[in-house]
Amino acid sequence: MMLSQRLWLKPFINLMLPALRPFDNVRMDMDFPQEEEYGLVNIQPCSLYNFFQFPKDFDDIVAHEISPKDRAGNR
Repeated sequence: MMLSQRLWLKPFINLMLPALRPFDNVRMDMDFPQEEEYGLVNIQPCSLYNFFQFPKDFDDIVAHEISPKDRAGNR
């Protein structure tokens, strides 16, 4: 779909994405290289990458999809 619809889809997705990734303030754009983990979000019940699709739910995603043990280990 991205190959055949890129003329309208890429600018549309860029409008929907936040300008910066919330966790490290790196710019986001559909022209930048992507990681394969984004495609894996759809086949996993929980993934931190869900905040790309739902940036307003970032705090809720972190609270429910990262175990308390993992959160405590990064302090």
